[in-house]
Amino acid sequence: MLRQYFFAIKICLKTWPKFFLQYKNTFFNYTRKMALLIGFCWGLFEGIWFFIIPDIALSFFALKGFKPALYATFAVIVGAMVAAISLFTLFQVYPETLETFRSIWSHLPGYYPSMFEVAKGHLQEAGTRGLLLGPSSGIPYRFYIYEAFKENLSLINFLIWTPAARLERIIIAPIACFALRLLAEKILIPKYNFSRKKTYASLHLLIILYWCAIYYWYWVLFLPKTYH
Repeated sequence: MLRQYFFAIKICLKTWPKFFLQYKNTFFNYTRKMALLIGFCWGLFEGIWFFIIPDIALSFFALKGFKPALYATFAVIVGAMVAAISLFTLFQVYPETLETFRSIWSHLPGYYPSMFEVAKGHLQEAGTRGLLLGPSSGIPYRFYIYEAFKENLSLINFLIWTPAARLERIIIAPIACFALRLLAEKILIPKYNFSRKKTYASLHLLIILYWCAIYYWYWVLFLPKTYH
């Protein structure tokens, strides 16, 4: 299995420099660089331990424009893949960390032991393609990493299905927020003389309230009913 880990790491090391060289001129834009940095870090940390989804950051980047949202979304996916590689490698080299991480995760909000059984069932039924069932089940990506390793599934196959599984959920928020940006720029501000500053302040407040409502539903209503 170690060959798979090193092969996956090799692919990442070869791909990232080519991507940066191809688009180096656009990365001087501060907003886009921040989108890449925040997106990658958030995707990585959520894949390992963080309990707040990166969709929130993507929502705000979408208000900045299409490219910041695109870069942030791409970076979130890459961050998640690096998290998978890191945990697979760590579990392989230090098997005792399996239970260490599960213990850490058990102290985070939204943790239910039955989530592991559901994730395990998805992977046993469909292999790594079972990742696609994660977003609709509300199960964190890291739980699938944990169960995929225990089921001795291929890391390469896990990484292949990761972009589709991540995009299945994270693409919704930036598209919706970018649509709000277009509404503001094409209709509200030019045709109805809305103040640009007040319009975007209202959109930011709307997004904050939306995510507060989503997490109330997720933590208080959905998870206890589904996994208790």
